[in-house]
Amino acid sequence: MSTRSTPGALSRRGALKALVGGGLVVGFSAAAGGWVTAAQAATLPDFALLPPLDGTLHLDEATRTEYGQDFGQIVFEQPLAVLKPGSARDICRVIRFARQNRIRVVGRGKSHTTYGQAQTPAGVLIDMSTLATIHSIAPDRVTVDAGIRWHDLLKATLEQGLMPPVLTDYIGQTVGGTLSVGGVGAMTYRNGAQVDHVLQLTVITGTGQQVQCSPRQNRDLFEAVLAGQGQVAMITQAVLRLVPAPGAVRHYNLFFPDLATMMGDVDRLMTDERFDQIEAWARPQPDGTWGYQLEAVAFHTPAGPPDDAALLAGLRHLPAATRITDRTFWEWSSRVALNLPKQPHPWIDLIVPGSAITSFVGDALATIESFAPDDRYMILLVPAKTANFTRPLFRTPREERAFIFDIMRFSPYDPNVLEQILDYNRELYDKNRALGGFHYPISALRLTADDWQRHYGPYWRTLLAAKRRYDPDNVLAGGPDVLG
Repeated sequence: MSTRSTPGALSRRGALKALVGGGLVVGFSAAAGGWVTAAQAATLPDFALLPPLDGTLHLDEATRTEYGQDFGQIVFEQPLAVLKPGSARDICRVIRFARQNRIRVVGRGKSHTTYGQAQTPAGVLIDMSTLATIHSIAPDRVTVDAGIRWHDLLKATLEQGLMPPVLTDYIGQTVGGTLSVGGVGAMTYRNGAQVDHVLQLTVITGTGQQVQCSPRQNRDLFEAVLAGQGQVAMITQAVLRLVPAPGAVRHYNLFFPDLATMMGDVDRLMTDERFDQIEAWARPQPDGTWGYQLEAVAFHTPAGPPDDAALLAGLRHLPAATRITDRTFWEWSSRVALNLPKQPHPWIDLIVPGSAITSFVGDALATIESFAPDDRYMILLVPAKTANFTRPLFRTPREERAFIFDIMRFSPYDPNVLEQILDYNRELYDKNRALGGFHYPISALRLTADDWQRHYGPYWRTLLAAKRRYDPDNVLAGGPDVLG
């Protein structure tokens, strides 16, 4: 794989060439806590030589600033260096180097997180998106690098009439990114999360070892990595289940007079599964009220398009407001633009028990407020059947049904506004936890070590054991540094 060098990039295939402050960088000194130039080498004999790389290690200010932020635009933590690997071997070498020199390491894909989950101050950030190859597509599975976007993966599988069983609404994220937290979307109510459809992983542990794992091989590692937030190992390759894909879909936009009516119909649709995808929305209206919308999707089949009358029978939506459109499956799945706006996104994602969802949403509608004229929000509800979630670290309530509750918020760069939103997010988190709910760990939330221990509950000790075994020196700083 060829890699184009950029100013401030370290690329080495036997000879290393990079400049920091005008000096050729040759290594790192743990004692001095910084990079060592050729001019300094004679006076720092104990420094560690940088390993040879197929890709590039970036030390320049501009690159480190660019990677010291994420989609949330709230936390800004500049890394010590950014690795753009040219191979999985690069990741192994850099992790070993980091372990030797007591440097923390974090992996990231497209950084679609809201509170610095893929950042680490004064550590090495590994941009996994440079490893994005599709290795093979079979009738029931696909083998891919973790850095590939779901967008590109889906485009390739659809050429063979196939798709993953679960897609997120925004498919600009990487495979490794969503597998590290769960991966949910409009297909979740039938098929669980993306982590439930992983057949095998190749990962690199905190000791720099490349290991394969699956339900039958190194199962403890497999279960610690899926929805494990990068705490134990970095995913470099995944084998994912595939299913037949529809050529087209029929999209039903249904509007309701109130929250209770909409949630009653959502409950009915979860029972009879007449649609292939469902999600619900509460959106603020210009007159200060809320609008309630259910998006339902039915796949076209070889027998023909869906039967509208049968699908809508017994529902209590407002018929005059109903909008029905046909789209290709690709058009529907890629409906969210890849390039999202760059502004603060202090989102809160909770997993709420089904028995409490209507009252919980009602309370949120009554208490949420704009803290500035350009502080905007809407609420997304993704229904789920908890029996479909099979990975232990993806935490869900002890009920048959649950909802992913997401306040999608778009706010100004105002510290006072963001502080108030973070406080409100924490209030919702505490209220949901008291109900037996959990959170989805891409959220803009301040969490303590005790919060994380309660989150993982009976699996906390198992996660700690996996950390001790596969990252004994705590090199990996994934997620919000749960075990750091």
